[in-house]
Amino acid sequence: MSKRHFNQKGFTLVELVISLSIFIVTFSLAVYGVVSFKQSIEVTNAAKEMMLNIRKARRFALDGVVTQEGTASSYYIYIDSEEDNYSWGECKENGGCALKNTLKSNQYRKVSISNCIDSSGSSYNKIEFLAITGKFVISGPGGNKENGFCDIELKNSTGFISTTRKVRVDLSGRTIRLVQ
Repeated sequence: MSKRHFNQKGFTLVELVISLSIFIVTFSLAVYGVVSFKQSIEVTNAAKEMMLNIRKARRFALDGVVTQEGTASSYYIYIDSEEDNYSWGECKENGGCALKNTLKSNQYRKVSISNCIDSSGSSYNKIEFLAITGKFVISGPGGNKENGFCDIELKNSTGFISTTRKVRVDLSGRTIRLVQ
């Protein structure tokens, strides 16, 4: 009897399973990286937008901007952490304060915002800038504070991916910056 040798071409089942497993792992890592990067960009942009609006309120206070209602004694940012929004407004010399409009863009609706938290853990929901001097004052349920700093945390969590950035409002140095 003669032996026949077959010319076997192709892949075995084990080779196919290993190749497919490597492809799935590589693909899932790529998807994780893309989603993580997208969240990071969203949170960073939301933080930069918040910094821009805080600086705008400060600039209005320093410039003594006159609105239809007259000159304001201060301009402020009000943080509503339960609604994940923030607004800006102005206060008149007679003490009346009015919110102008919500500032958080709809494109950042997945980003949550915390109140301004200082180094001792106290929470503040209003960052106020006094007219002409531009002096920072933060206030909240615990009272007012005029020195030190507080951090506003912006966060986006989706499943197992979480991205956080902090906007630091430095009352002593009168600066607003991204710290993380």
